Amino acid sequence: MPFSITLSSSDVLASLFIATGVANVWILMRALRELRDERSKRQTEHNGQCTASNATPAATTKAQLRTELTRLASEKNAGAPRVPTMEDVVRSRAKRNETVYATSPAALLNDLRTGNMRFWTGTAVRPELSAMERRALILQQAPKVAVLGCADSRVPIEIVFDQGLGDIFAIRVAGNVHGINVQGSLDYAIHHLRIKLVVVMGHEGCGAVKAAQLPEDQVANEEPMLRSLLTTMKADLASHSATLEAITDAKCREREAVAVNTQAQVLKILREPAVRGKVQRGELMVVGAFYEISSGLVEFFDPIAPDDLDTCVDVIPDPVMEKSVQANTSLAAKQVAAHADNNDTADIAGSA
Repeated sequence: MPFSITLSSSDVLASLFIATGVANVWILMRALRELRDERSKRQTEHNGQCTASNATPAATTKAQLRTELTRLASEKNAGAPRVPTMEDVVRSRAKRNETVYATSPAALLNDLRTGNMRFWTGTAVRPELSAMERRALILQQAPKVAVLGCADSRVPIEIVFDQGLGDIFAIRVAGNVHGINVQGSLDYAIHHLRIKLVVVMGHEGCGAVKAAQLPEDQVANEEPMLRSLLTTMKADLASHSATLEAITDAKCREREAVAVNTQAQVLKILREPAVRGKVQRGELMVVGAFYEISSGLVEFFDPIAPDDLDTCVDVIPDPVMEKSVQANTSLAAKQVAAHADNNDTADIAGSA
């Protein structure tokens, strides 16, 4: 018997509605799944692109930076000066010394002028030496010039001429006064250090020059050594007393007194036969100078021409110098005798 189902119209409609709803749900779920898969795929591709785009420039930047640093380091090493060795410094100093020995007195004087110009114009270079250059100085000294200056604290010779270590053989004594010890130092500089230029430099406001112009009774009240110094200076100024007294302006008179004292010391140095001989042969120059503290300027006096030395310089021995030499010779003889007596006494004691 054939199987048959009889459905009413309402049942058919219900079945169709259910089938349609199921189909719609399936379609919707499939669409949602495809949309999710698409979004996931896009996100994956995006992440991959970001990773690639970030990794490549970073790697490139690091490589470029490494290359650039290598290039800069090589350029720095190529352009950097080689650090000198001690042998290099010694050779350089020896070359500098030979240059000084070969320089004429006039050129050395011009070098002092130039250095002082830098000082008083405020453009001093203040030459400094490195640790190795200072160490090299122990081997030899070759000063450019010997300067007899005042002991006044306001007159630092190397600074005034903008010179460095080893450039100036400086002798400083109150009033820049010549004497046996000063001449002994100059003899060493001239005959052993091969000095070609000697400068005697007085200065503005010199207290020793002022004191030397005081009345003799005031000078007599000073301590013995100071009294001897001022007495020597007073004698040097006495030959120009009329000229000094005729100057009414106090500052001008003070400056002239310093100039007179300075030139007197120059003449005393030139009185030495060995020194005078070198000057006459053009191997040495002795010149006076005046340092103005208030401005920093050094004014050099005209040097005595070699042909005029015999007429300008008194070749008669300085009695003060002669007396000092005799006194020192006598003292040395007494010291030698005393030393011999001590040795004899020691020998006798040892024999006993």
